[in-house]
Amino acid sequence: MKIAISGKGGCGKSTITVLLSRAFSEMGFKVTIFDVDESNVGLTRMLGLKNEGKPIMDLYGGKKGFKEVLNKGQEISPDIDLVAISQGNIKLVRAGKIERGGEGCACLIGILAREVLSKMEAKDEIVLVDTDAGIEHLGRGVDQAVDAVLFVVDPTYDSVLLAEKASKMASDLGISKFMVVLNKVDEETANLLSSKLSSLGIRVIGKIHQDPEVARSMLMGEAVRAGIAMDDAMKLAKVIVEELSHGSSR
Repeated sequence: MKIAISGKGGCGKSTITVLLSRAFSEMGFKVTIFDVDESNVGLTRMLGLKNEGKPIMDLYGGKKGFKEVLNKGQEISPDIDLVAISQGNIKLVRAGKIERGGEGCACLIGILAREVLSKMEAKDEIVLVDTDAGIEHLGRGVDQAVDAVLFVVDPTYDSVLLAEKASKMASDLGISKFMVVLNKVDEETANLLSSKLSSLGIRVIGKIHQDPEVARSMLMGEAVRAGIAMDDAMKLAKVIVEELSHGSSR
């Protein structure tokens, strides 16, 4: 299954990507993390990887080379194993990043991510797509090839409004599975958010509690450590498998 993990900036989608990758791994799944966030540089560190490896874009000689490939109408089907970094049965693949001032927008990275994702088979693994912040990736159609969108909602009203908009955009792309997980919450906040989202027709499938171990590791720039948040991620992973295995939709 291929799952796009989405949300507004700062909601914790990369953290949840890391926690879910560990949870699915513990459940016996092979996991590929596909990093399509062109600006966030912390995912490799959060996973505890010392080597960042090369982005897929480098296989084409960078953005300039990739643009030439597009102009010539050549097939986009890179061997992602050439740039993948492995940690046990978790594999990280990066699409590309904005590296220099004045190099232009991230549109080419979005096109590359969409093409790679559409050709990526997930018969014996789970693919977690760590998207860029906001909903531009939905507008670009990057998520068109995924089986589900997991939208991360933090304790802000803006996050709730964005979840409503993202739900409609996912529907536009034909994605029937739109799932919400609450992040950085206590019980009272979780109940308030769940009630608000329910009134908008959006179902919450899990929650990740505020965890001081996660907060400290993020502050110190270390690999993500988690206590209660990891327990929550295990519960969430099991719900996701159940949701996608039995075809339950929101």
